[in-house]
This record gives sequence, structure tokens and C-alpha cells, in this order.
Amino acid sequence: MGIRREPSLAPRPASRHHREHGGDAATRARGRLVPTRFLLVDDHALIREGLALALARVTEQVEVVEAGSCEQAMERLAADPSFDLIVLDMQLPGRSRLDAVTALRDLAPRTPLVVLSSEAPSDLVHAVLAAGARGYVPKSVSTEILLHAVRLVFAGGVYVPATVFDPPPPPTGDAALTHRQEQVLAELAAGASTDQIAIALGIADVTVRVHVATIIRALHVESREAAARTPLALRLLARRSTNPRS
Repeated sequence: MGIRREPSLAPRPASRHHREHGGDAATRARGRLVPTRFLLVDDHALIREGLALALARVTEQVEVVEAGSCEQAMERLAADPSFDLIVLDMQLPGRSRLDAVTALRDLAPRTPLVVLSSEAPSDLVHAVLAAGARGYVPKSVSTEILLHAVRLVFAGGVYVPATVFDPPPPPTGDAALTHRQEQVLAELAAGASTDQIAIALGIADVTVRVHVATIIRALHVESREAAARTPLALRLLARRSTNPRS
């Protein structure tokens, strides 16, 4: 088992993993002794050092390129996109929770991304996955669970914490939604798509997805279709029909 931590921006040729369609990165690393390349994004150097040591156990040969900010990570990707996986801290200064995910996914859409976070509410987990992440790992987990999550993503799976599947509390009447969430719910009841809602309300697609995930959780339903059929959604749709500016 070997690890090489590489902070430089020097470009290198794209790996075969990115030039071709197939291949499990861990298998390729073991079979050909080609380092599995991680882009590790966290603003705390001590945490990066500990994570790099943990990631060294994923395969026999590991190369970790570190970035202390989303902007630095974007520079790394622009200089050399041939990473096998991105590990991203959600709590980066100067960035919203989903902004860093979407920015890195835009630069490297084929590179799987795993998010680390100190909290894991189910609506946030669903929003992060909807934004393109392939894994969501709470920072409270053990190293073994982190390694399991990374290996699962390498194998083409998606990792989410078990708390996401905890049953919701019983409903206590209409959910307390913000005015914007009520607008989104009314659009859902009208049968609008995510793109149509974004255009109608003048907000980003990813913002719509976050609102929808929050609405689903607040209404204790399983899907956006179920949310659109709730009594609250139908009342909001009727109110919008009589007062379009509401």
C-alpha cells in the first residue's frame, strides 16, 4: 500500500479511466499499479491529512491531490481532470452547501463525487444527490464506513447514511412551509417540471430541487407526485387560480 500526496498543479495526461468508458478504478489500480487519484477538498489541513491517510487504504497505490477551497479544487480540475474520485467537504467557507457540488460536477461530470458533512438531514442528502453527488458521508462515521462508502461508489453504487431511511414523525396537520415553498408546491400540483418551475419563479433548477426535497419531507410523503396530490397542494393551486400573484 502506498500513498503520494500531491499539492502541485502540474498537469498530467488523462488516465485511461477517463479516456475510455469502462473499468473499476480500484481493480485497475491493483492490476496495473496505476495510482487511484483522489481530489480531496477541505479547508482544514489537519483534516485533509487524516483523510489522506484513510484514503490510502482504498487501493494499493493512491495519489491524493489536495485543495483547501472550492476555487483551488476548480483550478486542480482545470489543470488535470483525470481524477478517479472527488471527496468534498460540504462546509467550505464562502460557498453554499450545494454550490460547490454543482461547480465541481460541471467541471468533471464523469468523475464520481462523495460529500462529507457534519450533518445529514434527509432533505439535504436528497438535494446533494440530486445535484450529482454519488455519496453522502457524515463526518461522525468510522474510517471503515468511509472506506466502504468510497469503495461502493467506485463499484458504481450510491452511498447514503442509514438515517435517511428513518421513518418520519407522524403528520400533525398542514406543514409549515415558506412562501417560496408554497409557490413550488402549487407549481407541482399544476404538473410543472423542475425546469418549468425554475423559469416560472425565476430561480435555479438546483434551488427548485432543494425546495422539493424539503416539501416532501415536511409533508411526510414519498415523492413529488404524492406531494402534488396532498390537500395543501390542491388548496394552494386553487388559491393561485383565483389569485395568480399569490
